[in-house]
Amino acid sequence: MSERACARSAGALRAGSRLAGVGFGGYRAEYIPAKEALLERGRSFNSFAVENTFGNAHNDLLEVGAELGWPGLAALAWALFFLARAARRSPRDDLPGVAAGLAGMGIVALANFPFEIALVAYSWMVFLAWVMQNGAPAKAGA
Repeated sequence: MSERACARSAGALRAGSRLAGVGFGGYRAEYIPAKEALLERGRSFNSFAVENTFGNAHNDLLEVGAELGWPGLAALAWALFFLARAARRSPRDDLPGVAAGLAGMGIVALANFPFEIALVAYSWMVFLAWVMQNGAPAKAGA
């Protein structure tokens, strides 16, 4: 099964569930019906696939859209806005590391599912906390 199959199914889940998605953690349960609907419409899937189902979309953006719908995507956009604002406020010496880290995280999140793996998610959260703390406005008199 290819990443493209995951993307197609996530898109079908998103389209079939209208506004709110299929619910947090619902990707696994809704994958097969979405895949069957796509097959009925003539979409092809990798014939060499060993897996008949996926537990997640293998793409954090697609998974948020499929599971949490437009409200989830809006919340993700809101969080990314504040992350970008904090990154922009980082000290000048930290900007190359912040930019490289955020770019790398973004690429990995679009091609994988890092927030589904606790060890990876933990290291990302530590990095994001550092970025957000560095970007916090300085308190007067501190």
